[in-house]
Amino acid sequence: MKVAITTTAREVMDLGAWSAFCTAAGVNEWALNEGLLEEDTELVLLVDQESAPEALEVAEALVASLRERRV
Repeated sequence: MKVAITTTAREVMDLGAWSAFCTAAGVNEWALNEGLLEEDTELVLLVDQESAPEALEVAEALVASLRERRV
């Protein structure tokens, strides 16, 4: 099963998951520092639950964080 999660660079950084997100999503870890991305840039993490367990961990943290903010 594949899941797509849309978030921003700021949300991922606030979770302390930037490095893991970059690895899972194939984003340059230095993109923010080098000015290639802005903090409000929308990012999409595509998660294949079977083949990318590290991406699933990041996705679960993002979903939990987004749920907390909506309450």
